[in-house]
Amino acid sequence: MKTLTLLAALSSVVLAAAPAATQTTTAYYVAVPQAQPTKTAFVTRSAAWRYRGGVLIAAQAPERAQVLCQLVAETAGGLSSFTVGGKPLDADALAKCNAKAKPASVDASAVAR
Repeated sequence: MKTLTLLAALSSVVLAAAPAATQTTTAYYVAVPQAQPTKTAFVTRSAAWRYRGGVLIAAQAPERAQVLCQLVAETAGGLSSFTVGGKPLDADALAKCNAKAKPASVDASAVAR
């Protein structure tokens, strides 16, 4: 746990020092949420995610890409894309990932009576 905390702290320092354009290209995982997530930082099993410049980014983790995509969707909601090592998931894999997305919250005042 201490190692993960240290890794997350070091990652945030490195990411804070890097320009926004570089962040998306140096991250191993890049998830583009359909809406801004309520959490700007969270951990899915062993991957520490940060929301910066409209994307969620994380370093490489031991889980399979499909599993990580589903975990991010469960936490952040639907994703427009999910990229692993510079290669985007195909449409079918992304659809399976988004099937695990948390449901959008409904504004009670917007519901017609």
